Amino acid sequence: MSTIFTSIILILEIVGCLGIFLYGMKIMSDGIQKAAGDKLQSVLNMMTSNRFMAVLTGVFVTAIVQSSSASTVMVVSFVNASLLNLTQAIGVIMGANIGTTVTSWIIAVIGKVSMSHIAIPCIGIGMPMMMFSKKGSKKNWGEFFVGFGLLFLGLSLLKDLLPGKSEAAAFMASLEQLTDLGYLSILLFVAVGAIATIIIHSSSATMGVILILVGTDGAGIGLPFEVAAAMALGSNIGTTIDAFLASIAANTAAKRAAMVHILFNVFGTILALIFFYPFLKLVNYIIPGDDPRFTLAMFHTIFNVTATLIFVWFIPQFAKLVTRIVRESEVEYKDQPYTLEYMNTGFQDMPEIYLLKAKNEVRMMSDIVQKMYSSYRESICGDLSDFENALNIMKKQEDYTDQMQEELSQFLLACTKDNLNDDGFTNAASLMRIVNELESIGDSCYKLMIILNKQHEQNLKFHETAIEDLKPYEELVAGFLNDVVHNLSVKDENYKIADAQSTEEKINSYRSTLKKAARRQIQGGSDVKAELLYIDLLRQIEHIGDFCMNIMQEMENMK
Repeated sequence: MSTIFTSIILILEIVGCLGIFLYGMKIMSDGIQKAAGDKLQSVLNMMTSNRFMAVLTGVFVTAIVQSSSASTVMVVSFVNASLLNLTQAIGVIMGANIGTTVTSWIIAVIGKVSMSHIAIPCIGIGMPMMMFSKKGSKKNWGEFFVGFGLLFLGLSLLKDLLPGKSEAAAFMASLEQLTDLGYLSILLFVAVGAIATIIIHSSSATMGVILILVGTDGAGIGLPFEVAAAMALGSNIGTTIDAFLASIAANTAAKRAAMVHILFNVFGTILALIFFYPFLKLVNYIIPGDDPRFTLAMFHTIFNVTATLIFVWFIPQFAKLVTRIVRESEVEYKDQPYTLEYMNTGFQDMPEIYLLKAKNEVRMMSDIVQKMYSSYRESICGDLSDFENALNIMKKQEDYTDQMQEELSQFLLACTKDNLNDDGFTNAASLMRIVNELESIGDSCYKLMIILNKQHEQNLKFHETAIEDLKPYEELVAGFLNDVVHNLSVKDENYKIADAQSTEEKINSYRSTLKKAARRQIQGGSDVKAELLYIDLLRQIEHIGDFCMNIMQEMENMK
């Protein structure tokens, strides 16, 4: 009974050590993302269809967030939001596999000294910065240092839990039965590495454990290098689970991006297994020595770099292959309800990066309401035979913007709960208000069509000059809405808030003039019902101008 109890305690201690490691990685990643969030967004904005630039982007982003799983989930979500195309995504995914090797080298290098001697001072540096700094940047770097310290504290505690020399010898003796099966042994430990990574949700954590186990200088149990290398290959397959899970509820393009991640890592592992033993000899030739941690880190790096250098030339072929494997959905996107899920990456959340996705969706929403207003302007002067179809389309668009408001608000709220920096929090709050204003514009456009429908059903006639008098007023609001759409797409610093205020004043002036004219028409004997509908038109158009003004003011607040 005592043996069972001891085993349970040991398992819980191991889980606790891994928990400290993963929590440290999360805090470190959150801190550096908040400190460099804008730079990360700039890198992604600079991405082109150049495959090599995409690979470098994947290396850079993954080296910062310290998780290829997080990077690839981010890529899947960006493809889902049409921020990246499939070709760009493939390059980023390939680069992510190289970027994740940074963690292996950090552990291998720092593992030469006592990890606790590194961990505790890092926490000592970071904690005061987190607690007492008023500036957001210092707090963010404080988080980074605390996370860095906790990461290595977890590894240090895990190392101390390893069995002593006698237990290690017994463990190695038991492993000999599994390592004498030739290639079957290698495949077995590839599967072990994959399963471990799927459970932990972090290939970096798996590599950290393997690097500890492979040590022979008292810091490990002397895990055979072949076994460690096979488990490292398996971790590359296991890390694809997060991108796959994130793609389940995503669109077809995102599913294809996740499939690329799976195929790339599986093909790379198969290639490494075919040349497994010559590959090991090459790595041992490059880094001869007694410390297998450096050799394993080099193996991990050469494997990922080689796979990327080989497959980067076949990105178009990868795109064609996944296009055949993942077929386009039979239901057109425009006929589906709008959904936008905040894809939590497990231990690595990227709210700063996800704001890019939200901004792109807001821009798309602004395009929709602009089309709705254009449709109204065409309908007021258009052929009545096509009006019913235009009204039905407008209703669908209005329902769609309602769905967008709900989903985007929930998405942005999820962003604000995941440790945004100060600027990011301000931007998320402004985007939520902008979404509400855009939804109100959509409502007003639909109300304009309802007013026109009443006019047609009741066979009411506006006075002779009504439509011509309305055109400059409508045109002014259309220009204002166009400015909103433009500024949401690319912030135009030359368009100041004073210009927006001037435009709104002109709109108000036009409305007052036209309302007075309509009242004179009523006094002159015009149809009262028709003129009241006309005044309703003026009011809804003015509302659109007001909503545009509110959006402009919010954009002034964004960082």
